[in-house]
Parts: sequence; C-alpha cells; structure tokens
Amino acid sequence: MKVQKTILEIAAIQKLVRKEEKMKNKKLDALLMVALILCSFLCNFNIAFARTSSKIFSAPSVKSGETSRKTDTIEIASSNYSSIKGTRTYWYIDEFYHLSSGWVSSNSRTAVIRMYEDDEDPNADDLVKTYYWSFYGTRLIGIVDKIVTNDSGNIDSSGDNQVELYITLSVSAKKGDPSTATSKLFDCHFELD
Repeated sequence: MKVQKTILEIAAIQKLVRKEEKMKNKKLDALLMVALILCSFLCNFNIAFARTSSKIFSAPSVKSGETSRKTDTIEIASSNYSSIKGTRTYWYIDEFYHLSSGWVSSNSRTAVIRMYEDDEDPNADDLVKTYYWSFYGTRLIGIVDKIVTNDSGNIDSSGDNQVELYITLSVSAKKGDPSTATSKLFDCHFELD
C-alpha cells in the first residue's frame, strides 16, 4: 500500500514537471518570437535609415601654415530627411598619404579640416563641422582628435534634402618646411543621415 501510494505520488510529480516544462517551452517560444520580431524591426530600421555617401575625392593641396583653397563642391542628398541638419552630416578619410618630400617630420604638427555648406551669393557659406587631426611624422594619425559641430541646425533651406558640401584644409607650419604645397594628403568622402 505504501509502495503504491509512493508510485502514485511520483507519477503526479512527473505529470506536474511535464506540465511546467511545457509552460516553460511555451514561454521560451514566445520570448524567441518577440526577439525575432524585434530583431527584424531593428534590421529594417537600420536599412531604412542608412546613410547616403558621396563620391570619394582628394584633399586639396596646401602650403605650410596656410589654409587651402576649397575642394570641388559635392552635391549629396539625404534619402531619410527632407531637411539637412549639421548634426546629420559626416566627413571621413578613406585613404591616408604622407606629406610631400621635404616637409619636416613632426609629431606635434596638426591639421584642421573645415566642412562647409556652399550657399548662393550673397549669402556666406555655412561652416558645418571642424575636424582636428594630429600627425605622426609626415602622416595623419588614423584617429581624429576632436570634432566640433559648428552648425547643428538646418544648413540649407527647410524642405531641401540636398546639400552642397566642400572642405578646406590647413596644416600647421614647422621650421624648415618647404614653400611649395603638399601633394595629396588623403582621399575622403561625405555622408548624410
């Protein structure tokens, strides 16, 4: 009798355990489904808000201690926003090169790259961002030191999703630098959210 009662208790416990396992599996299945839906949504969100990239272009040549002429103006349109804010603009270096032969090798040399939005005359061009870089010898270090957003608001007319961007470059002077301009220092491009 005692054995039979124990067997019935064990069977009841096993039945409860199986029932709890089924509930856990259902909860786990539901959590997995929610995670899958969330992941799918986030992936689509990132694709929908992918950045627009410009063509790659070369840095302007520059003389020691001076600011370069501006680069060609690059037109770029956002596929995500109807107006472009300064906070939604980006500039990246794609390829680094060395200063031209004859330039003094210095780890204390700096470069300043300014990104502008080109405006029609008589309006002044908008300074959008300023990038500060350091050198290692005659080459820019691969990590930007500092980025300043000079204009975080709309940099073109409201409702205009296309901007016209360009950069200028200045490289700090070192005693002994040549008076000739440097050759190409980098290749770069713009991006918009």
